[in-house]
Order: sequence, then C-alpha cells, then structure tokens
Amino acid sequence: IHRWMGWVVAFVGLAFACSLWRWGQQTRTRLVGVGLGITVASQFALGALTVLTVVHLWTAVAHQVVGFILLSFSVAAAHSLKRAA
Repeated sequence: IHRWMGWVVAFVGLAFACSLWRWGQQTRTRLVGVGLGITVASQFALGALTVLTVVHLWTAVAHQVVGFILLSFSVAAAHSLKRAA
C-alpha cells in the first residue's frame, strides 16, 4: 500500500506544486511551489531507488530525510496560502 500511496502523493503533490507556481500571487508562494515540486520528485525517486536497492540503509535514510523536508515544504505551502488569503 505504501507504493500506491507514493504514486498518489506524487501526483497530488506535483499538481499542487504546479498550481502554486502558476497562480501564486507572491514570490514566496511561487518559490515554495518550486521547492515542493522538486522535493516531491526527489522523494518519489528515492522511494523507487529504495525498493530497487532492496532497502539499502543510506538510501532508506535519505528517503526518510527527504520525507521530512517534504512535510516542511507542505507546511510552508499551507502557511503561504494562509498569508495570501
């Protein structure tokens, strides 16, 4: 189920990042959109690499660290939308 959720998060995250970048009123909101998109793509790639390397330790650790960064960008996106409203 984790792999399917990875696809869902990648699709929704990239769509949300694109909408932030495209329709963001402030420069900060647009930059958060770019950061969110890059982080979602990196997280997806690291998840696939973790599976392909049969859960190599450092790949799995990098996947966890980028997951935390993804959460941070998501909070920053929510905060920037709250400011814009």
